[in-house]
Amino acid sequence: MTCLSACIGLVPAAISTGIGAQTQWPLATVIVGGMLLAPILILLVVPVLISWLPDAPAVAPPAHVMASNGARTVPLSPSRTDRPER
Repeated sequence: MTCLSACIGLVPAAISTGIGAQTQWPLATVIVGGMLLAPILILLVVPVLISWLPDAPAVAPPAHVMASNGARTVPLSPSRTDRPER
């Protein structure tokens, strides 16, 4: 909706023929084209490209996450091994 309203607002600048229009219409045309193309790319092309990417390899969470959720106790660093467990 934001892109559409911006494009509608720039249509007069893109089609004007009055004084000074020669300097405004190229920029307005490029902006209108980009604002119309961006949602199409975001909604259609980007999901297709993401679906083509291979799945990321499974990576173990950091040790501090594993220690805090109770899955297993892993020392955070050698200097913290002398502290009692909570």
